[in-house]
Amino acid sequence: MKYYYLNSAKELRGPYSKDEMLSFLQSGLINNETLSAAAGDSSWKPLSELIDKRDNDCSTWNNGIGNCPHCHVELMGQQVPENCPECGRGIQGHTKGIWWAFIYALKNSFNWKGRATRTEFWGFYLFYYVFYQVVNIAGNVLIPSDVNEKLMSAQESGDLSMLGEAFTTYFQNGTVQATVGAQIAFVLALVFPFLSVSVRRLHDTGRSAFSVIFGVVSYLVFVGSTIWFLYVAILSGDVIVSSEGVISSNSAYALLSLLVSMLVFGALSIYLFVAMLLPSQKGGNKYGPSTIYPKG
Repeated sequence: MKYYYLNSAKELRGPYSKDEMLSFLQSGLINNETLSAAAGDSSWKPLSELIDKRDNDCSTWNNGIGNCPHCHVELMGQQVPENCPECGRGIQGHTKGIWWAFIYALKNSFNWKGRATRTEFWGFYLFYYVFYQVVNIAGNVLIPSDVNEKLMSAQESGDLSMLGEAFTTYFQNGTVQATVGAQIAFVLALVFPFLSVSVRRLHDTGRSAFSVIFGVVSYLVFVGSTIWFLYVAILSGDVIVSSEGVISSNSAYALLSLLVSMLVFGALSIYLFVAMLLPSQKGGNKYGPSTIYPKG
């Protein structure tokens, strides 16, 4: 038998099992006078008249099992209910698919609390990566063939002077600059949903978000180094490698900064990648209830 109740704002909540209703009663979310009804019955009655509480041991129900991932109200009981007793939104299995996960992450761009399943995180990342590659491929298709051919010929020749000149021509091309600009704009547009779903994914494995913070710092350094390198290669007018095969000091420093920041960011990315693959921590933890292992 399932039951419904009206909250303080006279909003319908449910359906819930008898055990769930009694756990709400024990936790104080509802009381004996809360208007309730059994499924299929249109008459509303105080909870005390609807449910027989005899022979129901409530002594173990007043246990915190986390918070609702939506409204963050504290949940009490032995297991996570299907729907939050406060806001009514689904808790168990709220990840419905990978496209839904992408939209859900966008809607929760500034939600740093709660937990996110592997499906939720990787569903978002799949579309993030696909859209990024679409921008990248579109830019590469539009780059003039002679620019690409010159760069490929320089790479095959191994001549540093020719390679430096080819890179300079490549990065000074308007299409290349537009493609890089579009990629940066795309990353900036999705930075908050990406970070928030990453934080919630780490929470789901029982880990804190400090590694994401370090990852953000290393990423910003990497972006700054990339911008510096592109400035030297595109706007400064310097030739990356002279005709004598000597790399300029500005280019050397910019390239060294880019390589070091790339290595640090790469190491942190590997750690985060592995962490995002780990299974959900069973049961509730300090970040909220598990949506796929509610009973632990």
